[in-house]
Amino acid sequence: MITMGRVLLSPVFIVLFFSADAATGDKMVLTVLLWVVFFLIELSDIADGMVARSLSMVTDTGRLLDPFADSLSRLSYFMCFMMVGIMPLWVFVIVLYRDLWLGFLRLLQMKKGITMGSRLSGKIKAWIYALAGIYGLFVFSEKKHLIFHINSDILHILDFVMYSMVVGIAIGTIVDYSARVFKEKA
Repeated sequence: MITMGRVLLSPVFIVLFFSADAATGDKMVLTVLLWVVFFLIELSDIADGMVARSLSMVTDTGRLLDPFADSLSRLSYFMCFMMVGIMPLWVFVIVLYRDLWLGFLRLLQMKKGITMGSRLSGKIKAWIYALAGIYGLFVFSEKKHLIFHINSDILHILDFVMYSMVVGIAIGTIVDYSARVFKEKA
């Protein structure tokens, strides 16, 4: 149920994001709602795993649905950031290809009757993507409301650091999960 909530909140985030982007006049309410939806998505990612483990309800369905919900929600907000120029297109493409590749690996494993569980690199990826989401929403909010009046040079440095981390962990998880799957084949 918690994971499905994340799936359902993903299009809500997109609608709120572009509504806040296109709105004239006071956009603060839409921006606050956007932050609320974002944090509900991220908190539900933490909560669903904790609840499933604490109640001994870890299932193969959950192992498949959780990464799908993660991909859908994070690709939703990264797509929004990319479309308004916050995230570079090439970073979004690497994240997208990473998710498609891991989906393919999951299918390969399913064909063998194996449900591919999460790995440490995937958990690190979740935290880095969440930080990138917070950063992207911060930049969006700052551009819309000029709350902090941050120097653009500082934002360029932060962009480089944040998106280098995103690309690094995306590539790292591709290597980690691929090595695991193809090692098992040998």
